[in-house]
Amino acid sequence: MCERNFINEISNDRIILLATHIVSDVEAVAKEIILLKNGTVVRKDTPYHLLNEIQGHVYEVKCQNQQLKELQQQYLVSNIKHSEQGFWVKILSKELPETYEHQQGMLNLEGVYLYHFEM
Repeated sequence: MCERNFINEISNDRIILLATHIVSDVEAVAKEIILLKNGTVVRKDTPYHLLNEIQGHVYEVKCQNQQLKELQQQYLVSNIKHSEQGFWVKILSKELPETYEHQQGMLNLEGVYLYHFEM
């Protein structure tokens, strides 16, 4: 049985504490998430509400190789994908990156983590 299915199965009438660095595991099974920093609760909520908090702050920006370092210095970068036309860089920003071709980025818990701990 898959670990995720097992956790879902046994969690109906229990509280399960899961400490992991694999964010996709948390996204798959968590009903509530507590973000801790140095033993202090930073945020506690459902994945849905945590993801809604970063709505409008996650962008995928298209850039060329020479612009990549500038983006990394100017914004919080969570992912870089190489494409035939250059790069798609996933950034978190409170401001719209108007000087670059961009689109809204997909929300995930990695973005939530970066938003609360790195911005």
